[in-house]
Amino acid sequence: MPTARSGWPRPRPAGAPIGYAGLAAPDLPTETAAGDIELKRIYVLHPYLGSEVAPALMGAVAAHAEARGMRRLLLGVKDDNRRAIAFYFKQGFARIGVRRFQVGATFYDDLILARSL
Repeated sequence: MPTARSGWPRPRPAGAPIGYAGLAAPDLPTETAAGDIELKRIYVLHPYLGSEVAPALMGAVAAHAEARGMRRLLLGVKDDNRRAIAFYFKQGFARIGVRRFQVGATFYDDLILARSL
């Protein structure tokens, strides 16, 4: 199981990244197994939302994880982030649980999603 984070910056014409993704060992309140890895971060600059950048980045993340023997990709996403949730479902993720967290006096929920590699 990888212990160090891995990232994939994607260059834009001026040389600055337009997207980023990071993987790490799973740290989610759900049952995990050997071969699971968590997508901790995936970002695409606003002007590139809805383009081919995010699917390409997700494809690169999945290929990287699979090449290292991972069998399932997990992630957490805030339950009201409709755009991200729709994207993840299009990428083959399914809901497997919920993570509740607290900020100050307010509680929030993340959906826990997974997809096979």
